[in-house]
Amino acid sequence: SYAENPDPWTTMATTYWGVGWVIIFLAIANSAIANANAGVNAATRVMYAMGRVNVLPSAFGRTHPEHRTPHVAIIAQSILALVVALALGAAFDPVGGFSIIATAVTIVVILVYMTVCVSTTVFYLRERRDQFNVLLHGVFPVLAIVILLAPLYYQFAPLPAYPVRLGNYFAVIWIVLGFVALGLAAAQRPQAIAQAEEVFVEDEAAPETDSTTNR
Repeated sequence: SYAENPDPWTTMATTYWGVGWVIIFLAIANSAIANANAGVNAATRVMYAMGRVNVLPSAFGRTHPEHRTPHVAIIAQSILALVVALALGAAFDPVGGFSIIATAVTIVVILVYMTVCVSTTVFYLRERRDQFNVLLHGVFPVLAIVILLAPLYYQFAPLPAYPVRLGNYFAVIWIVLGFVALGLAAAQRPQAIAQAEEVFVEDEAAPETDSTTNR
C-alpha cells in the first residue's frame, strides 16, 4: 500500500502520469527546499533576537563580521536540524522521519497561530485601543481560533499510527519544556523576560558583531 511505500509520491506519479513523475518530483523538491529555507530563516532569526536580549546565550546574538548574518544561530540550528532529521530517518525511514517531524511542526504551528490571534486582540485593547476594530481585532481572531481547534483536535483524536504519533509526543514535550524554561527564566532572570518583547519587535539594524554592543 501507499502508506507502507518508502517513496509513495513517485509510485503514484508513475502509475497515473507515466513520465510526468518528473513534474511531481520537481514540485516536491521545490516545496521541500522552500519550506526548509523558510524554517531555517525563521528559527535562526528568533534565536538571534533572543540572544541579543540574553534570553538565550549572547553568542546567538552575534553576527558575522563580513556577511552580517547571524552565523552562530545558523550553525546551531542547522546542526540540530540535521541531527534530528538523520536520526529519525535512520531509526525509521525517510518518509517516517519526515512524517514525525511534520506532525510535530503542525501541532506547534497551529498553537502559534492561535496565540497570534489572541495576541492581536490583547495588543489592540492594551496598546492601540483607539484603533481597535471589533470585526478585525475581535471577531476575526476569535473565529480563526475556533476554526483552528478542529485540525488541532484531529491531531490527537485519534492519535496517528506509530511511529507518526511520536510527533505528537515530541510536540507536547517540547511545549512543556518551553513552559519550564520560561518559569526558570522568570525566577532567575526576570529582566530577560521583561525584554522578551524585543525579540519580536524590529528595531534598528545591529552594526556590531556581538549582541552586547546592540544594547
